[in-house]
Amino acid sequence: IDGHLFIAPYVGVHGYFGRERRKTRLLRRELLPANSRALRVGVFVDGMEGINGVSTMYRNLQAVAKEKCAEQLRIVCCGAKEEENGVHSLRQIATFTVPLYDGLVLSVPSLLDVLEHIAQEDYDILHVATPGPLGLAALVAGITLGIPVVGAYHTEFAAYAEALSGDAFVAEIVDVAVR
Repeated sequence: IDGHLFIAPYVGVHGYFGRERRKTRLLRRELLPANSRALRVGVFVDGMEGINGVSTMYRNLQAVAKEKCAEQLRIVCCGAKEEENGVHSLRQIATFTVPLYDGLVLSVPSLLDVLEHIAQEDYDILHVATPGPLGLAALVAGITLGIPVVGAYHTEFAAYAEALSGDAFVAEIVDVAVR
């Protein structure tokens, strides 16, 4: 938290220029529809390295996108190799293990790196695929830059937390956090 106080001015500047860029893009689409490009979607996924339904589904989606619409859809993760199979990886500044979930380690990105990536790629829509550190950073960046954010999660986290912990109170806490 202390470190993010120092980056607050940069976040504000990114927000201002992001909103201005979005207004310019919308004006260009309205005035020159023939010169407009297709929508670009950034998909932000935590834990792409794992063997689970989420990582498998988004790796498959990236493979299809690579063949059919590589310029329109980009999968972004954190902490993996720099660029692998069309999946862009942001650097991690920390990692943490998920309690009650053996073997799951999530990477934490720099908020400035996420803002910079989104601004450089000029996404029209951000899709937050997981509510982990990268997904939350993309949500904050989308709000800051004025880019629409959609989200999905593929696991019933509250029920899963209750099954792992055996505690209904833990499930309630997880449910509130995900909402």
